[in-house]
Amino acid sequence: MNATFTRTLLHLLCPVLAMGMAGCTDGLLRVTYSGIKPSYPLPLGNKDPVGIHGNVDPSVRVESTTPILKWDAKEGIRNYDVAVWECPTRYLTGMFAAELGQQVFFSSGVQGLSVKVTPPLKSKKRYYWSVRPSGTELWSTYDIYDPMAYATLQHTRSSKGQYFKFSTP
Repeated sequence: MNATFTRTLLHLLCPVLAMGMAGCTDGLLRVTYSGIKPSYPLPLGNKDPVGIHGNVDPSVRVESTTPILKWDAKEGIRNYDVAVWECPTRYLTGMFAAELGQQVFFSSGVQGLSVKVTPPLKSKKRYYWSVRPSGTELWSTYDIYDPMAYATLQHTRSSKGQYFKFSTP
């Protein structure tokens, strides 16, 4: 069976299978993390996104313009760097983005598992954030996979290497 035939078959069968799965039109999203896992805000909501059904807000709203960003401990790491970037305007309507805007916050050598963003961010704006071990170059990201994306023709529901997102009140 060649690859083109397989893809065509999947595109034809997935919608049929999706219709037969009662209550599963949006699929079961799976999220994996590269690097350090955030604990607040989580990229897809204030619950652990593994196993979420349905549509998601790509930018979780935090409680203030000076949010406290939190992450899980990573064995062997004592100090962390944290950064916040503006969301480029052209990506405000999309769920995923491939580039960062201007960096508006950076804290190096954070000891502990949280940091308060200061000075205050702009109100009603979307931002990206990430954390990494101090002294390294690679920021933590997440991947999202929606196995029903092809069945519902929402191919953009799956993506890799996304920075964590939030919006301000």
